[in-house]
Amino acid sequence: MANSKTTKKALFTSMMSLLLCFTMLMGTTFAWFTDSVKSANNIIKSGNLDIDVQYTLGDKDDAGELIWKDLDGAVDLFKKGLWEPGHTEVVVLKIENKGSLALKYNANMNIISETVGKTKDGANIVLSDILTVSTCTQQYTDGNGNVASGADIFPAMAFNNEGGMEGWIGYQTTSTFKAGNVLKSDKQLQPKEADYIAVKVDMAETVTNEANHNGIEVPAIEFGINVLATQFTYENDSFGNQYDKDSEYDYDYVVSTSADLVYAFANGGTVKLEGDIQLDEVLHLSEGTEVYLNMNGKTISTNATSVDPVFYTYKNSKLTIDGNGKVELTEPSMSLIVPGGDVVIENGTFTRNVPAGTPAKNVGALFVGAKVSPWGSQTVTINGGYFDGGYYDANAADIDEILAGTKPFTETADDIAKRGNSKDANIVRVALKNNISKTLNLSYNLMKVHGGTFVGMNPAWGDEGCMLPTTPDYLRPWSYYQGALLDGQTFNENGIVLPEGYAITKGATEDGRPTYTVNYSK
Repeated sequence: MANSKTTKKALFTSMMSLLLCFTMLMGTTFAWFTDSVKSANNIIKSGNLDIDVQYTLGDKDDAGELIWKDLDGAVDLFKKGLWEPGHTEVVVLKIENKGSLALKYNANMNIISETVGKTKDGANIVLSDILTVSTCTQQYTDGNGNVASGADIFPAMAFNNEGGMEGWIGYQTTSTFKAGNVLKSDKQLQPKEADYIAVKVDMAETVTNEANHNGIEVPAIEFGINVLATQFTYENDSFGNQYDKDSEYDYDYVVSTSADLVYAFANGGTVKLEGDIQLDEVLHLSEGTEVYLNMNGKTISTNATSVDPVFYTYKNSKLTIDGNGKVELTEPSMSLIVPGGDVVIENGTFTRNVPAGTPAKNVGALFVGAKVSPWGSQTVTINGGYFDGGYYDANAADIDEILAGTKPFTETADDIAKRGNSKDANIVRVALKNNISKTLNLSYNLMKVHGGTFVGMNPAWGDEGCMLPTTPDYLRPWSYYQGALLDGQTFNENGIVLPEGYAITKGATEDGRPTYTVNYSK
């Protein structure tokens, strides 16, 4: 039996080795920046920027110096030995600014495609769940605008003990391969500076012989490393240092139709709207992918009642919305986002048409609650924007005065008996709960608000009003904790207490509904 298991394990690891050496490497897209570089999956135009990306696998020449190679078209990464449980390999990237302009860059590892394998028992084998990626970085100059001559100390250390730098500097980021985005985002490089990024890929020790594929449905993974750069607001001219503040990365997709936008979301990458779009399909952001959406001041409107929600993000994905555009929902029941993955909203206007008199039960939430397990595996971060869920119950109009003690709050005996639970019928508390949940609703601290303007509700009130006080007047719609929407906020039974760095200003819409604008300076 022992020999049989050894043979089966050898078969598994041998096949995995072949798959990883061929599917991972042949599908890998590496690029360095000169003036213009094209690779299989990326088009990179750097203008007058000059970035050079090289890599080393730890091999040395006759003089004992590390051998560095251009990363463009590399096919020899991650194939030093048989991939088996516990196997580790390391590659070190050197990203150098050889130009005269300051710049910022993004370096991302992302899955292009993946084939799920099957065991003999029919169970799935998903390589992106088995592999983990860790990174560690250092930056060097010699103080005179030149890359330090001793900079190879860091990459040399990266290959000690099969990539284990623990105890010296430590890997700073670890995630499953599927999560991606473990490299660098918006990293700045001054002229003649260089970053070194050690990338360590491990096969989990928990992989067992039972993961041996059935010989037909073979697991495979294809991935890429993309490096995108743009000017950074550093150099001064007669107009100051902001002349290049609006320089942008080259986009993977520039779209002006619903079909093109759906395609871009399905594949992941950087997306820019070129025109207004009437959407006729849900924008699905698949598991493990990332989309940066530049709305570019354009509008996305829903073209069919079946487009609900507009954005649907899956586990381990990330959606960033930027560019001061608009998303207009045409029906009361429509939702903006189902956040199964992380969502960051930088700015924009998000509205929904809800005819006057529409019952609360017929109105959906802009943000639909957590859809993946375990709880807490996704977050929504709102840094700015204007959010109008379209629903407002004016029975909550006096809430700020009630909280300030300038207007009385009265309850019937029946209200008192039912307050704080799902049978509560007090018109103020019911109005508060509905006004809040129709706009922001994402439980268990999964949503954090750092800015933005919200119609009909104050984020300081908490998810479904759970941060509203219970004494002296019982204003809290629910008796259990749903989650604070402000960073660092804790429940105070006596009133609303804003965390340090927050300020919230009250205003009103043209039709008289209250607005609350959040400013966060911490």
